[in-house]
Amino acid sequence: MVNPVYSSILEQDILDYLVDVREIERDELDATSSLTLEEAVRESVANSDVEISRAVRVDGELMCLFGVSPTDTNIGIPWFLATNAIHKYNKSFIKHIKIGIIPMLDKYDLLYNIIDSRNTTTTPWLRMLGFTMLHEFEMKKGYPVTLFELRRT
Repeated sequence: MVNPVYSSILEQDILDYLVDVREIERDELDATSSLTLEEAVRESVANSDVEISRAVRVDGELMCLFGVSPTDTNIGIPWFLATNAIHKYNKSFIKHIKIGIIPMLDKYDLLYNIIDSRNTTTTPWLRMLGFTMLHEFEMKKGYPVTLFELRRT
């Protein structure tokens, strides 16, 4: 049984993430940004709603960091950064991550972001969480991304 512990994101959580980042996270960063991995993680955390951003650990091991960046309107930009350790608990962990979506939808009418279209692992996972895949485009030449959204019902 998975018993995740949710906490505010601390410096140690960022450092732990940086040493155990999944390759698909690196690929997505290449497709969507010119920032380094560390810059992107720190920017995501710094720009996030502190009431919602969390580090998640199981038995002391970091599984993921997640949060939502607010916009000027009632729209949030969710992000999720998993470590390689998440593969140990993938199926049972998904139901726990849904808990993280609830406060996002309580606060924002619409959640949207993009995902590297080559990432075939995360797309089904997003669909299970209720997100809809909208359309594909290139942010950087040769790197297709897909826009996804979830609306409060």
